[in-house]
Amino acid sequence: MSLGENTTSLFEHNTPLRENATSLGEHTISLGENTIPLGGVVAEVRSLFFLDQSSQERFLEGVWGDVRFPCRALILHLTNNQLAIRFFEVSSLWQRPETRVVIVGGKSDMEALLYHSSLRNTVHLLYLAADIHKNLTVTTRLRTRPSSRGWSDHINIYRRCLYCGNGEVDVQLLQRWHPSRVLQDLKSIFTEKLESFMGHRFKIMAVHANYISRFQRDSQSPGTTMTPVDSLDVRMLKAFAAHANFTYQVWEPRDRQWGLQIENGSWTGTVSVLQDQQADFSLLLTLTSSRMQAVQFSAIYLRTTIVILSLKPKLLPQHMAIIRPFPGILWLVLTVTILLWAIALWLIQITRTWMLGSGGAQLSSTLLYSWGVLMENWTPYLPAKLTGRLLPGLLLVSCLILNTAYRSSLVAHLIVQDKDAEINTFHDLLARDGWQWGTERIGDVLIVYFQNSPNPEVKRISKELQMILKIPYASQTEDILYKA
Repeated sequence: MSLGENTTSLFEHNTPLRENATSLGEHTISLGENTIPLGGVVAEVRSLFFLDQSSQERFLEGVWGDVRFPCRALILHLTNNQLAIRFFEVSSLWQRPETRVVIVGGKSDMEALLYHSSLRNTVHLLYLAADIHKNLTVTTRLRTRPSSRGWSDHINIYRRCLYCGNGEVDVQLLQRWHPSRVLQDLKSIFTEKLESFMGHRFKIMAVHANYISRFQRDSQSPGTTMTPVDSLDVRMLKAFAAHANFTYQVWEPRDRQWGLQIENGSWTGTVSVLQDQQADFSLLLTLTSSRMQAVQFSAIYLRTTIVILSLKPKLLPQHMAIIRPFPGILWLVLTVTILLWAIALWLIQITRTWMLGSGGAQLSSTLLYSWGVLMENWTPYLPAKLTGRLLPGLLLVSCLILNTAYRSSLVAHLIVQDKDAEINTFHDLLARDGWQWGTERIGDVLIVYFQNSPNPEVKRISKELQMILKIPYASQTEDILYKA
């Protein structure tokens, strides 16, 4: 890839890796039976910055190649440091740490480029430093061997390592090489492995959370450093630091939030700091689909749950046991049924009096008669006609069934006294009349859940939620109750 002349040449070279063979010039390496495409792209990068957004994306797709490529290398002919830095930033090279980078340029340009932050995550980088004559051009014909007349006698090959300089970036001279000779000791070129950070100091973002991620502020100013306090995250951090040989300093976001997305698409809190690349990583940040678009997450090691805490169920009053065998709706239906039955019996008696001229009955008499049947204390009187006995007979049978069910249920309730129903869901909580609910300080994710949930029960819970705020880091813990 040329960073100089205003010419662009793209080519593709696809070679199937046959069984037990990978083409590397005249050498072979065993890889099994898989067929893997090999490809290359030569491009003039200067024109990238004159393209629109969509064209830039297509350009970079062509540079990085197919996702099936098991290994990627970026070879740059350097003529302009600023142009190279712009390319590294636009191509997001920092998100591809395993990409091998080889840069060919002059000695005077080396130090400024290799220590630039755009290469902060690049693990494998070689710099071929030589005095190159201005009339030297990069050929786009692969099989044309470049003339050595444009080169100085020797080329110094430098390796850039991320942490070998007492935990910081350093540049080491590997060997001096002449283009007319075979490059020696190829195995030592890309050898760096991230097994030790060699004492590198990481900047870590964290928000105090009881029992999980606890810290003590070093001052009361926003965005201060914090001292770790024994907790789950702190123990994990200390174990990682000891294993990977790194140090750290913990900072608090200026707004003391984990991260909420605001209307213009930007973020607050820890997510904003990580997105702006002002810190290396964070502790205790809940994974959400929107946050995944802004930052990269590790494996989940802790899940957030909502638990409802309430008083233990109490024994129900004993004096209410007499009505407890039947639910309220059944008592209502029973009362209305007895009333309607008494009215029907009274209407039958009135109709019979009008048609036959015999004695009738009063409404109060039929009501008392119906109530007496239900209470098993009724007058043993039945009409003489069979048709007149049908309605009282149905009532007697119905009351027999109801009384039997009531007695058996009443005995059960008296033997085993009932308790209040447990509250296990939001629906159970909303069903309680006169109840209030609240919570201690909750994270940003739960706030978004309550505010944006389409469930009407969750919306009502959020609307009436009271917050019990425990002020951390104060000399005395104060509980403040306020409406959310």
